[in-house]
Amino acid sequence: MRFRRLAAFTLSFVSLSAADAFAIEKSITLRNAAGKPCLEVRSTSRPDLVMTGSYHHLVTLENRCSRAIASTVCYKNSNLSCRPVRTRPYSQETVLLGVRSGGAQFDFTFDERFVP
Repeated sequence: MRFRRLAAFTLSFVSLSAADAFAIEKSITLRNAAGKPCLEVRSTSRPDLVMTGSYHHLVTLENRCSRAIASTVCYKNSNLSCRPVRTRPYSQETVLLGVRSGGAQFDFTFDERFVP
């Protein structure tokens, strides 16, 4: 079964300016009946307690719609570190994108589509 890529976004765990957040919200294709985005995406980094200097890169997807959403989360410019995520209606899923050394900041892309 093939899925059509509906949207791709690049986010960083650092805070976005109001203009950036507005541009991301306008480009989101999946919306609920009130016109609000179905998927809220948040990212965070946590330091590894054993391997100092390494960080766990986590992405949380919260579905605010009545249909399940399938997503693929990847590091920016990389197809090797992708994680598929299926978010049930009105729930959230957190995915470990990877563990990397050298910094807490990371960029990622994701696409979203309703599950048929």
